[in-house]
Amino acid sequence: MKTIVNTEPLGFGENNNKGVMASVGDCIAIINPDIILRDDSIDKIYKKLEETQEDVIYAPQLLNPNGTVQYSVRSFITLRMFMRRLLSKGNDDNVSNEMVKYLCKDIDVDKTQTVDWAMGAALFMSRDTYAKLGGFDQRYFLYMEDEDMCLRAWKMNIPVIYYPEAKMIHNHLRGSSKLGKKTLMHFKSLFTFFRRHGLSVKSQKANFKIV
Repeated sequence: MKTIVNTEPLGFGENNNKGVMASVGDCIAIINPDIILRDDSIDKIYKKLEETQEDVIYAPQLLNPNGTVQYSVRSFITLRMFMRRLLSKGNDDNVSNEMVKYLCKDIDVDKTQTVDWAMGAALFMSRDTYAKLGGFDQRYFLYMEDEDMCLRAWKMNIPVIYYPEAKMIHNHLRGSSKLGKKTLMHFKSLFTFFRRHGLSVKSQKANFKIV
């Protein structure tokens, strides 16, 4: 095991980029420290990556600590949705059509399928794919870097695929749900995201079919 010690605090993307640069092997696993691996989840995704000849990003099914399915795959954000999420403090219980679409509440959670983006708490891809994407964009210190990576992948015809056969527990703390420093970081990252991709981001997953 190799341990990297920073001399100063770095953002999520830069930390992961450093880790990938120091790693070896053909497969890259981005795994947050609040992830608990379950059963043979890593083996299942590793096998899928070995079987897949094209560039792809795989996202496992994330579970809450109580075993329920977490809303870890989502549609691309809009400014309106961001404000709604901020005002509701990230409440996932809202059943409006807009919220259902954003949180992908209407998908079959047991079906392998393409998604707009998935939480960076657990993402898997080949080293070549990571290199083609240029890793995470380090202009984001915290928040939005996972959504940005997935959007850039889609723009390069690299699909993001939700793979529920692999299951992991995610103790998601939602640090930006309370007004404070992390909320300001989220605002800053959102501004960077919209400045880079525009205010109207359209889904591209319909153009890809899983064979």
